[in-house]
Amino acid sequence: MNASTCIRCGGPRAEGPECPRCGVVYARAESRAASQREAEPSSAASAPPAPEASAAALFARRQALGEARTELWLARLAVPGTLLASWLLVHTQWGRFLARTLFGMWLHELGHAVGAWLCGFPAFPGPWFTPVADERSPLFALALMGGLGWAVWRGWTGDQRGLAAAGIGVLSLQLVCTLGLSGRAAHTLITFSGHAGCLVFGAALMAMFFVPPEHKLHRDWLRWGFLVIGAAGFADTFDLWWRARTDYSVIGFGEVEGRGATDASVLVREGWSVPTMTGRYAGIGVLCLLALAALQFRHLRRTRAALETLEAE
Repeated sequence: MNASTCIRCGGPRAEGPECPRCGVVYARAESRAASQREAEPSSAASAPPAPEASAAALFARRQALGEARTELWLARLAVPGTLLASWLLVHTQWGRFLARTLFGMWLHELGHAVGAWLCGFPAFPGPWFTPVADERSPLFALALMGGLGWAVWRGWTGDQRGLAAAGIGVLSLQLVCTLGLSGRAAHTLITFSGHAGCLVFGAALMAMFFVPPEHKLHRDWLRWGFLVIGAAGFADTFDLWWRARTDYSVIGFGEVEGRGATDASVLVREGWSVPTMTGRYAGIGVLCLLALAALQFRHLRRTRAALETLEAE
């Protein structure tokens, strides 16, 4: 309190008992202010304590912390562990048969089909064989272009930049493959896309494990099924071509009864050398593993940050 000013209005203090500006009696105003200051600590001390969190709230917090810690553990080990288990599996006779029949074969045939679609050829992936049209279909190519254009528009207007970027990339690839490749070069690419597609799609399925917790794949446990399918298919194909760098006998040259030459025989017949073919397949596999490692590192950082936020609350 400043003795030279009025405690009520802050004006200059006069000589008399009252303030000429607001009319308050100095002594009464100062006595009232002193009483209020003395009452403040007691009122603060008598204030009711803050309510404690309910049992349901505490349980929900413990549940969220437990899930976040589990997710951090899975972010470190799930994908590498499943990939390692699949690699060990394909080193057994029955394990390789199961991995190739149940998972790798379908990704392989899907690779042929997607390669054909990008080049403008209608195709349908089937078990152990993918029928591909002999000639390009302009109508099919335009329909695919329209679908990719719609995906780009949907991603852009829906603020899904990842979908828009992926659509632009695939659309650009389709234009190059459809308009820039001759029929013979396109069929060579389609042949190469079998094993290459198995590697790419296998890695993409494994990468789906890194979706955020609010995503449908995470909530419905679908990411676990995609992880197993992708790891088994990838391990089978990558192990084959990694060993083929030093042992050409593991490559499936020859003829398939009723189907014609194998993919490797067709590529060599088209002028590819065996080292070139094995190097390209192995290189695609290594690039997929590097991309998968980068996505896992990003997912690990995001998961750790979410856990630290929960622990700080």
